[in-house]
Amino acid sequence: MVLVGQRTDKVDYWRNSDQKHRWLGVALLNIKPRLRKVKGYRYLPQLRVAIQREIERQTVKKDQMKEAT
Repeated sequence: MVLVGQRTDKVDYWRNSDQKHRWLGVALLNIKPRLRKVKGYRYLPQLRVAIQREIERQTVKKDQMKEAT
């Protein structure tokens, strides 16, 4: 995200993860008016399930290949 990067890329040293989260939150709030709705956003949960299935399928394949050797 270019817009978030414009607000966070100049930071050279993060004290802790809480500071990163605060900066990211502020950056997202600042750019919120310029964000657009993603077309097909209603299908994102289905996409997530499909990706998880594919990852599991690939993991099983890798495991089977290791067992075969």
